[in-house]
Amino acid sequence: MPLTSTAAKAASSADGPGQSQAAYIHYLLALRFATDGIKHEALREAAASLRAQREGNPAASLAFQLIAEQRQNIHIRLCCVTANFIGAKFSADGARILTVLDDNTLSVWDAHTGEQTAGLMHHDNEVVAVAWSADGHRVVASLNDGTVHLWGASSGQPLHLPFHTVKPLSHIALSPDGKRVLGSAGGEVYLLDAVTGEVLSPKLTYHDDVNVVALSNDGKHALIGTDDDFAELLDPMTGKRLHRMVHGNAIFSATFSPDSRFVLTSSGDHTAKIWDANTGAQQGRDFTQTGPISDAEFSPDATHILTISHDHTARVWDARTGSALTPLLQHNAPLIDGGFSGDASLVFTRGRDQSMRIWSAVTGEATMLPIHYNSNKNGAEFSPTDSSLLVTDGNTAEILDMPPSDPAPVWLADLAEFTASRSRFSQSATPDLSKIEKMRDDLLASQRDDPWTRFGKWYFSTPDQRTVSPWSKLSLQQYVDQLIALNTKESLIYARQITFEHPAWALKIDAAQKALSSGIPQQQTKREAVR
Repeated sequence: MPLTSTAAKAASSADGPGQSQAAYIHYLLALRFATDGIKHEALREAAASLRAQREGNPAASLAFQLIAEQRQNIHIRLCCVTANFIGAKFSADGARILTVLDDNTLSVWDAHTGEQTAGLMHHDNEVVAVAWSADGHRVVASLNDGTVHLWGASSGQPLHLPFHTVKPLSHIALSPDGKRVLGSAGGEVYLLDAVTGEVLSPKLTYHDDVNVVALSNDGKHALIGTDDDFAELLDPMTGKRLHRMVHGNAIFSATFSPDSRFVLTSSGDHTAKIWDANTGAQQGRDFTQTGPISDAEFSPDATHILTISHDHTARVWDARTGSALTPLLQHNAPLIDGGFSGDASLVFTRGRDQSMRIWSAVTGEATMLPIHYNSNKNGAEFSPTDSSLLVTDGNTAEILDMPPSDPAPVWLADLAEFTASRSRFSQSATPDLSKIEKMRDDLLASQRDDPWTRFGKWYFSTPDQRTVSPWSKLSLQQYVDQLIALNTKESLIYARQITFEHPAWALKIDAAQKALSSGIPQQQTKREAVR
């Protein structure tokens, strides 16, 4: 396979083009072996790639994933539910996750421990739309019976009695101060008092459906995206129409930049456009793909954008110049959505080919194996602050650690080779154990706190001290105790699944399972579990 344009660029900054080309070929072989499930050979090829070139090499990210999987393939899970997730969204500070299940409940979870912190927030009818307030204090939900519920995000308790709307609101947003609700039903848009449901401005009517409603973080603008081939900026206090932003087809997505200065729209006309939120004027040129663009997202600093298209591809662009920064990011089917990681080093894409993929936002190379999903109720979202990706699939929601964006350390190639030798399928190479012992001692004694050093320390930590995953704040033992304390059939099954190498923990889980099945009160079960 020939070098991509980004790989060719990397060659110019390496010690020589031969080294860069060799690194890329070894990376491609590593990716092929990993895709085919031959992970010990993938690790060896990743090591060879890293020895040829460490700077900007996607083999480092692949090695991170394969090493972490072999050491401890466990993730923090929002445990444990029996209904299916139909939505999940981080709070603006990345500390919590709001989930919507198809049993008509909402919950709020700690994004670092997976503990449920608020909920269950029960509803009598189907939840069709939810939103956080910008300060993370409130959650609003719209139901298919035309009611709107406002909840305290910390308490999980209703803040006011629900109010009724003339029609169910299929899209909804909550003002930063939590006092106003912006919602749409078909082609109608309403601005409502969040407590009483009082209509605060005349209803706006469009010829066709409204696909997007949003409120800026600074509270100065409301944004509407329509099938009428335009998006519109409104005054969120009065509902007055301010600026119209025209495309040549339906608006599929519309969003504010994090600083509220710009609007990004995508359309069935195969383009995405950036607009000034104060004037409504287009900024720069169109971002164009060969099919309708189903989603477009700003990077956290709004310097880059990601476009997601029905033409089976995505792309990262320079938001100011309109230049493409990556090759086309290819799926085997139309794409649904995507987004940037908190540090903008990665993007994810989600497609109708039953996969989510992780790419370098700099080079466009695949950095991890595809995440395949089985349910039509699935989704993904990067944490706005941490190196983690929330993935939902059916009744499972897990927080996956993403690889560091820093250049790979020298020792990563040696660790990849050592990890390859630990596979029961790999008996052809004997590692230099003295070299590995020195690596372990140096890492555990290091005072550095960069991501790769933390990863190395995680790998060499003893099982009773190792955290659930490289970036987790919980030890595995703390996590197992947390699952036991939940004392549900599902939590105990998951606890048993992740403790197969720890007989003492398995005995605690057995005791809890027996007590649960025999009907012993929950508090007594918990006391047994922590002895």
